[in-house]
Amino acid sequence: MKENKHIAWHTLAKYLSGNAPDKNDALLADEAGAEELAACKETWKILNKMQEMEQYDTDKAWNSLFGRLNEEELVSGEAKPIKRVNFRWSYAVAASLVLLMGLAGFLFLQNLQSGISYINNNVAALTIFLPDGSEVSLNQGAEVKYYKSFGLNDRSISLAGEAFFRVKPDKNLPFIITTQQTAVKVLGTSFNVKSDAYGVEVVVKTGRVEVYRDKNIREALVLNPGEGALSSGVGLVRYQNERENYLAWLDKKLVFKAMPLPQVINDINQAYHTQIELGNSSIQNLVITTTFENNSIDEVLESIALALNLEVEKQNKKYLLISK
Repeated sequence: MKENKHIAWHTLAKYLSGNAPDKNDALLADEAGAEELAACKETWKILNKMQEMEQYDTDKAWNSLFGRLNEEELVSGEAKPIKRVNFRWSYAVAASLVLLMGLAGFLFLQNLQSGISYINNNVAALTIFLPDGSEVSLNQGAEVKYYKSFGLNDRSISLAGEAFFRVKPDKNLPFIITTQQTAVKVLGTSFNVKSDAYGVEVVVKTGRVEVYRDKNIREALVLNPGEGALSSGVGLVRYQNERENYLAWLDKKLVFKAMPLPQVINDINQAYHTQIELGNSSIQNLVITTTFENNSIDEVLESIALALNLEVEKQNKKYLLISK
C-alpha cells in the first residue's frame, strides 16, 4: 500500500526562492515527490515571469493628460484619484490558487489510488462490507485488497486464500476478482473462491459467474448455481459440485450422508482448522450419517466417537480417533 509523502511546503518554498542551499532537486523529489516538485517549479517560473513584466505608470500618465486638458479649460473640477490595481499581485494570487488546486487534485487522486487490505488472522470467519454494498467473508489466512476508488469506475478486488462473496448487482460495473492465477467476473451473485498453491477453485451458490483461466480475461467458463471450476496449470475444468460442506468453514454446518470416516475427518479439519487423525487403519472403512450445526469441535468429535464406538485422545492441538 503506497503512502503519500508528507510535504514540507515551507522548505519547498525556501528552496525555490534560493534560500535553502542545503537542498537540491534529488532531495526535494525524494521528500515531496517528483511530480509535486515539477509542478511547483513550473508555477514558480510563471510567477518570476510576471515579476519581470514592465509596469506602466498609469497614475503619471493620467496626471499629465489631465493637466493639459485643464490648461485648455476642457475639463473642470478636481480629478478624482484612481485606485490602481496591482496586477502582478493578482496574477501571483491566481497562479498560487491554480497551483494549490492542482496539488489538491493530485493528492486526491493519489488518495483514491492508494490501497486497502484486510487479512483474517483468526480461526473464525471475518466478514467485511465493501463500498458498493457487497460482502466478503474471509477464511482464516485469507486476504483481500482493493483501491479506495472501488465502486466509482470499477469493482476490482484481489484475493489470496479462501473467501465467500455476496455481490451486490450492478449491470454497469462488473465485479472482478483476481487471484495469482486467474480472474472471476460477476454482475451480482454469491459464490466461493479458494486460491492456493495448487490453483483456484470457484463454486457458485446463486447467480452466474464467469471464470477465466488467467488474469488477462481469456478462456472463460460460465458457471451456474451448483457448478464449480478448477483452474490450474493444465487449464480450466468444470464440474458439478456435490460437496454439501464446501461452506462449512463459514456457516459451521456439516452434513454427512453415509460418508466414509476419512472424508468426514477431512471436512471437519477444513471447517474448524483442526488436526484430527485416525489412530488405526481398522476404522477407515466406517461410515456415518449425521448433521452438525454451530457445534464446537469437542461436541462434534464426542458425537462421532459415541456413534462409532471410538475414543478421542487430545494431544496438544491434535486430536486422535482410535477404536476402543
